[in-house]
Amino acid sequence: MGVKQMTKYNILIAEDEPLIRMDLKEMVAEYGYNVVADVGNGEEAVKKARSCEPDLAILDIKMPGLTGLKVAEIMHAEDIAPVILLTAYSQSEFIEDAKNKGVMHYLIKPVDEKELMVSIELVIARYKDLKLARQEVQRAYNKLSERKIIERAKGVLMTDEKFSEKEAYQKIQRVSMNRGISMKEIAEMIIINSELK
Repeated sequence: MGVKQMTKYNILIAEDEPLIRMDLKEMVAEYGYNVVADVGNGEEAVKKARSCEPDLAILDIKMPGLTGLKVAEIMHAEDIAPVILLTAYSQSEFIEDAKNKGVMHYLIKPVDEKELMVSIELVIARYKDLKLARQEVQRAYNKLSERKIIERAKGVLMTDEKFSEKEAYQKIQRVSMNRGISMKEIAEMIIINSELK
């Protein structure tokens, strides 16, 4: 056995072959991870992923019903958890398809225990980094959007009230503070009011 990991991540395992599923479950549990669900088909994998909210899903590529690729695509679209795909196939079309479905890692069967453990840690770390980056991009977008609205409202005040740019900004700021609502909301009200004239 190797070094046990420190964080107890919740793992979902979806593999249609019971013996392989049991081996995966034992490997993952042996390293201190929490197996929140182990299922044998794609439909159950999606249901469990939605209800258990795992930190990671380990999916077999070929399962009855929904394939591992389809489950990965759903999990990626719904931003549920990152996916490690297990397969006996290493053809380039499978790899390309996996990349297009949001799969974060791809392991060839039979799975090496140490390789799986390293993959789990790296995939979860990269997924967290990606989520943080997405949140930062969203915050930056929101800030830019807010600034555009405030700039537009300043323009309205400069035109309608003959304020200087500084006076227009200070007016928006003052009303925002007096009413206890954001400058963006005040700016939106100014814009709407000017459009109603």
